[in-house]
Amino acid sequence: FWLKLKKEGGVARLPPLLSFGLSLPRFFPPAMADDLADACASSIGGVITVAVTYPIEIVKNRMASSSSSSSVSGTRRSAADVARDIVESAGFLGFYEGVTLSAVENAVEKFMYFYTYSALRRMLQALRGGPSMIVDLAAGSLAEIAHLPLSIPLETILVKIVNNPGKGALALIRDTVHEKGVSALYAGTAASAVLSLKPAIQLATFEAIKSRLLSRSEGKAATALSTGQAFLLGAIARAFATILVFPIIRAKFMAKNMKGQSNGDAKTGGGGLLDVIAGLYRAMELVVRQSGVADLYCGLPQELARATTSAALLMAVRERLTLVIKQLLIGGRNLQ
Repeated sequence: FWLKLKKEGGVARLPPLLSFGLSLPRFFPPAMADDLADACASSIGGVITVAVTYPIEIVKNRMASSSSSSSVSGTRRSAADVARDIVESAGFLGFYEGVTLSAVENAVEKFMYFYTYSALRRMLQALRGGPSMIVDLAAGSLAEIAHLPLSIPLETILVKIVNNPGKGALALIRDTVHEKGVSALYAGTAASAVLSLKPAIQLATFEAIKSRLLSRSEGKAATALSTGQAFLLGAIARAFATILVFPIIRAKFMAKNMKGQSNGDAKTGGGGLLDVIAGLYRAMELVVRQSGVADLYCGLPQELARATTSAALLMAVRERLTLVIKQLLIGGRNLQ
């Protein structure tokens, strides 16, 4: 019940029982409270979105990982076919194979990303003299790169769990390290760095439209969107960013599952950035040559369904929960 904010004179306040005895401003100055509240709210939102959208993620990943063999035989499995196979082989619980690791990965990734993003955005705005889309793009890209050393190994193991149902995470880690070394856990790191533009585009779009909506609010200047506004705007921003970079996402995912891959860093996790870009281009070129341009967007409907739902939930939770957590951190004072 304490998550519900009471509105008193247009200022969000915590219920008296919750705010009683909390006095933390000496430990959390306003700027730090902003960054930490944003990170905590986003981390909680990330776990919630995993619980809701994980079955779609499973189906999408199975489709993408099997697309190479399907294109050779001239047939392409539909999402319904993949879902039917999952139910037949593992029951409905098969849709949540690896969900615990995914929830942990999302919680860590979202916390690191949004804490870094908030801090960088504030500093860059101070240097530039105000907010701008360029600042949001730069902060978003740098924040995405910052969490890769922790999130990439988790993502690599998660992909292997999805494609090897029934095999434990520890066994997969042991086999991967034994066969290819620790560097194999970082396969696709440079490709992920290239894809750092996706969350940057998403957040820059979200913040740009958000600032316009808030500036048009009647009466006292608003500081946050409504839950419905944040949900809808999060979905729109994520859809826009996903459509722009989906061919690269597809190429990266195929490289992670390709045995004996020699291009870029798909095999060892090494290689220069230019080599990775060239490798991704060659992977996309191969797909176009074998199956046509349309195959670059194989799995896009499933990705849009998962990603837009995930982003919409995340932004709605983040927008409202940030206010609550910030008030806790600053000791129940008014949120201006």
